[in-house]
Amino acid sequence: MKSVIVSSFILCVVITSFAQDSTSVRTKPKEYEMQTLFGKNSIESGGYGAFMMSLGRFNDQEALMVGARGGWIINHYLSFGLGGYGLTTPVHVSNSDYQEDLDLELGYGGFYIEPIIGSKYPVHVSIPILIGAGGASIQHYPDNTTTGSSTSSEEFTLSIQIESDGFFILEPGINVEFNFTKFLRVAVGGSYLYIDNLDLENVSAKAMRGPAANFTIKLGKF
Repeated sequence: MKSVIVSSFILCVVITSFAQDSTSVRTKPKEYEMQTLFGKNSIESGGYGAFMMSLGRFNDQEALMVGARGGWIINHYLSFGLGGYGLTTPVHVSNSDYQEDLDLELGYGGFYIEPIIGSKYPVHVSIPILIGAGGASIQHYPDNTTTGSSTSSEEFTLSIQIESDGFFILEPGINVEFNFTKFLRVAVGGSYLYIDNLDLENVSAKAMRGPAANFTIKLGKF
């Protein structure tokens, strides 16, 4: 009788072990699944367009820059894109050769890279970095350049370009972003504009460098 019980117990153990082995073969643990570069869900992509404003100081005067950029978002935490700014407010430059102040005109743009920290949270942080180039010119708008004719009341102002040059820019920043909806983000933050290789007689590159306050509206798939 004891031998029958022992034999039955051993048989049950063997059958149970075999069943567990069969189950483990059929349900392969997830960690053993091969990861691929181009497989399903290996990379999640998104994209956006953005309107930007930046308030800084050029030549010791407040300067408002307005711009736009577009970006590709990879796996919700890294963005690449292109963008740029243009100066929209007057910045004056003094020159002893002219009675009136001269005006600075400026624009720049380039390649953006932007790490995003905590993208899924309603409030999170992004670190945009712009690397690129730009151009600046000094313009003279004489008071006596408005013209008209006896048959037309149209008037316009002519400008005379005094000098111009290109330059390199690097602008790192940090923003706090707010997820208003799945398709709308608003960011506020600051950046530092570094300009180099600008060769103008009437304004220096150093007078163009400095911190700025930024405001950005993004629309897209995040």
